[in-house]
Amino acid sequence: VPLRELVDWLASLEALLVVEFPTREDPMVARLLSAKRDDVHEDYELGNFERLLDERFEMRRREALPSGTRLLFEAAPRT
Repeated sequence: VPLRELVDWLASLEALLVVEFPTREDPMVARLLSAKRDDVHEDYELGNFERLLDERFEMRRREALPSGTRLLFEAAPRT
């Protein structure tokens, strides 16, 4: 699912959200993407996710998890 579609869907819920974003460096993400062509999911980047989230939500908190490859975001819908 393209990140824009995911963020649009999250915004449609009109609710406070806590979402975990695993980066490309995360072992599970690397495993899942290893079977894909390099040009698939080019939009799956932390900076792109943060930009899209910021367009639709007010960022309340961002916290890196101990793994170093995952982040938690708390965000509220923009009114």
